[in-house]
Amino acid sequence: MGKRKAGIETVAKVKLNFIFNNPNSVEDTAEALIKILAEINAPKVEEAIKKAADESEETAGRSA
Repeated sequence: MGKRKAGIETVAKVKLNFIFNNPNSVEDTAEALIKILAEINAPKVEEAIKKAADESEETAGRSA
């Protein structure tokens, strides 16, 4: 009998197959995702608005 090497070579590759069941309508799913993404990105949006307002004030101050 030949020697078997321990490690990655002896591990069989298994293909995983995921199936998701979403009982919601496409519209409900889209609305839920939009709410989640808006909540997650709210701090970034607020920061971008503040930065744009600051830059606008600086530009207005230079031209006045």
